[in-house]
Amino acid sequence: MPIILGETGYVPSVPLIQEPQVFRITWTAPSGRVTEFYSLGTSLADFVTMPGVSGFDMPLFTAYTDTSPGFDGEINRGFRTEARDITIPILMYAWDRATFKKMRSDLFTDLNPRAGVPGRLTVTEWDGSDSRSIECFYAAGLEGALDDTEQGMDFSKALIEFRAPDPYWLGKTITPKPLKAVDDSGWLPLFPIRVTASQILGNTQITNTGQADAFPTFTITGPASTINLRNNTTGEEITLAYNLAADDTITINTKEGRKSVKLNGVTNLYPYLSLESTLWALKPGINDVTFTLPGESLATTLAFSYQERFLAAW
Repeated sequence: MPIILGETGYVPSVPLIQEPQVFRITWTAPSGRVTEFYSLGTSLADFVTMPGVSGFDMPLFTAYTDTSPGFDGEINRGFRTEARDITIPILMYAWDRATFKKMRSDLFTDLNPRAGVPGRLTVTEWDGSDSRSIECFYAAGLEGALDDTEQGMDFSKALIEFRAPDPYWLGKTITPKPLKAVDDSGWLPLFPIRVTASQILGNTQITNTGQADAFPTFTITGPASTINLRNNTTGEEITLAYNLAADDTITINTKEGRKSVKLNGVTNLYPYLSLESTLWALKPGINDVTFTLPGESLATTLAFSYQERFLAAW
């Protein structure tokens, strides 16, 4: 790889990468522009990830406990997963001053948290076989230091810190294959589910292949007089007393902080939920569920998807 000599005469310390690393790191800005943080450093203008990456494995947990004067120790009441801090040391360099300034300016624009929405860090296996991502904001590290070891005319080192409000890494979105024809023989544990007027929906199993609760999105196309979606594993259910007309669609999003029940993507149907309803999550592993759609017809469908959530980046 090129060794860049800045106008100061200082040669920046760049780790020589002889073989492909285990993974690639990219940053996707809210604008959609992608910056490769883990390259091999073989071009004339590049970003190279330095040793010291942290925050890619287990998140931090806070235990909630009670104590009593009547016995030693404490009683555990539960755990909370805390927001995640991620640190990525990088070297940014270019062959000339103008290119370096452009790279630096673009990076600052793409990391600006005042955009109001998070960017996305993605970690991909070097062979492309798997990837996980996490939404986060730039927190610190690019304040700058004008000296011959951290920053020069055409290079800069930085310890970039990110803050992820949701500490879990996201994997694949699981969307089972749609049915292409009606099967009148009985229940099929596939999605979207197509039902007939004579069919009684029953129990099936959904396997959450992630390591944390996953938040499903349900899309029901009418007609249906009532919607009941029950997770028998957790004992929670969603009951929506709404007469759904043919060709109308209800979308139920159960994600934390973004929960919604909407008709045709516009009308809020939250008031039609029963008082006992909980927009439930899928627990890791097997979930026994029951879906019931009274008043259905041959045109009624129920589609389902969720995104895997993991404790670590790989």
